[in-house]
Amino acid sequence: MYKLGVAFRKWIEFKMANDKFWIENGAEVIFSGPDVPEEGEHKVMSYIRRMKAEDPDWSKRGLRHIFYGLDADLIMLSLVTHEKNFMLLREKMSVRHSRGSKPKDPINYVREDFELLEVALLRKMLALQFRGLNEDVELPFELKLDRLIDDFVFICMLIGNDFLPHLPSLDIADGSLNLMMSTYKDLLPVMGGYLTHKVSIHRPRLEIYLQAISQKEPLYFQHRAQEEKNPEMGGANYKDVYYQSKFGWAPEETEKRREVVEDYITGLYWNLEYYHNGVRSWEWYFPHLYGPLLSDLVNLASINATLTPGRPFTPLMQLLSVLPAQSGSLLPEPYRQLMVDELSPLAPFYPDDFETDLNGKRNSWESVVKIPFLDEKKMMDSLTVIDHKRELTPKERLRNACGSERVFRVKPAA
Repeated sequence: MYKLGVAFRKWIEFKMANDKFWIENGAEVIFSGPDVPEEGEHKVMSYIRRMKAEDPDWSKRGLRHIFYGLDADLIMLSLVTHEKNFMLLREKMSVRHSRGSKPKDPINYVREDFELLEVALLRKMLALQFRGLNEDVELPFELKLDRLIDDFVFICMLIGNDFLPHLPSLDIADGSLNLMMSTYKDLLPVMGGYLTHKVSIHRPRLEIYLQAISQKEPLYFQHRAQEEKNPEMGGANYKDVYYQSKFGWAPEETEKRREVVEDYITGLYWNLEYYHNGVRSWEWYFPHLYGPLLSDLVNLASINATLTPGRPFTPLMQLLSVLPAQSGSLLPEPYRQLMVDELSPLAPFYPDDFETDLNGKRNSWESVVKIPFLDEKKMMDSLTVIDHKRELTPKERLRNACGSERVFRVKPAA
């Protein structure tokens, strides 16, 4: 990635100097490479937020924004910008089928097959979902599309994303999104307002909403018990069975269930911050492989959801955190030894073998990978033993340096 970043910068400089189209149109390119912390799409979000803060009329200029990629997060991020001219360019993908449906013959797409998702049209479709709501029931608050969209993005977090697991009884393949949206629409008059306001959560309303959709939870586990041929999972004690099988907790260990609920709610706050403002905490992660049960998300007002800022990892630390030991050759030798040496304090975090759990899903790539979470303190302590100046080459030290985004502009003619 370091070499790719260098090549990209050289390519941009070449295009700025030689490409007639770039030159005549005064191209400006902002390049943020792998040495700059944060995910690529969130770097774009940071740019949009920065431009809006610097220029109040920026959104009125008719600018067009295009995200390229298949990550579903791109849809949610483009929605929360509330920009009117946002599009997603995506490769076409084969259709996924819900449970019980028979797949049709696969479609063989080629690399030139793309589709364009108009986020403005998606906004209109979401608006249609709530058309006439004020006519049927008088709402005690003003209905605003931007607020509805923010709540929609928040609701989608419950199905799971890169940072939080899905809540067990919610599966997009089973139509959970339809259930969640119809329940939300029905409860708006009862709740008397929105679930979120940017990065804040109205917890009493959220609790009303969560308990309403949790009514389907026993039925979900009954169906799952039939599919997995596990009668206990569908019985009256399904909650005990779930926490015992997934967390290893005995029925009487209810305080541990509360801990996972508190961690989950904290995670919702972290996600809202990340979507709307950027990284609030570089230290936070959800420390469980599975989510809590919907029916246990109660007494939310008493939860103390705190996030400490921390600071981002260096590039080599990031790779050490996510790569398996089999990819250790991509790291400097002292780092690789921390992964493969049996005497290394980090060795237990890189097991040679591990289990996977479909956890109610059908596709192997949806499985929960049961490997331990890397202990950040142990990693940091282990890295202090490495003499980076002596044991790492100059190139390796360059790879480990945190950089900053660079702006390239066409040079004016002499």
